Amino acid sequence: MATPGTQANVTPASNPTHTPTPTLQGQREVNCVSLCRLGQETVQDIVAKTNEIFVVLKAMQLPNGVSNTNPQHQTKLQDLIRNVQSQFKKLRLLYDKCNLLSGGMDQSNAEELIPWKDGQDSLSDLSGLGSEDRIQFANKEKQELMKKVSAKNQQLQQLIERLRSVIWDINTMMAMRHTAWP
Repeated sequence: MATPGTQANVTPASNPTHTPTPTLQGQREVNCVSLCRLGQETVQDIVAKTNEIFVVLKAMQLPNGVSNTNPQHQTKLQDLIRNVQSQFKKLRLLYDKCNLLSGGMDQSNAEELIPWKDGQDSLSDLSGLGSEDRIQFANKEKQELMKKVSAKNQQLQQLIERLRSVIWDINTMMAMRHTAWP
């Protein structure tokens, strides 16, 4: 069952030169980006409705532990649960559609998509090393990072002390100003 915002005439995902086609309801294009944005909005709706469910549940339970069986609360709770279920179905449809549109993408090599600072793949450099060498390399890198972090912490501590001193001086001057002027 397709939702109104996701209906489109789509060519097969095996076509790498596929261009999105407009939806039936307007001139918006259906592509993975728009589907992900719609999915994000759906997730936000799910979170909002779930918060409402908790508010209703909280209103149903009295502080002394006695449950309040108000039919209005139960009806609202059932409506909210149905709404959340339909939002999850919509999210699943969006997920499936996005996977269909991006069918040619290989998701197994996500590490290759990470840009490294030095411009080369550090993980591939480690592939020729044995496990003990990798551990030594990782420990060495950890020690270097710990030194950098402690140096930055020392700089921050000095900066905080300077700011405290400046604030102390300002407060002292303001206190003296108030006592000097009657």
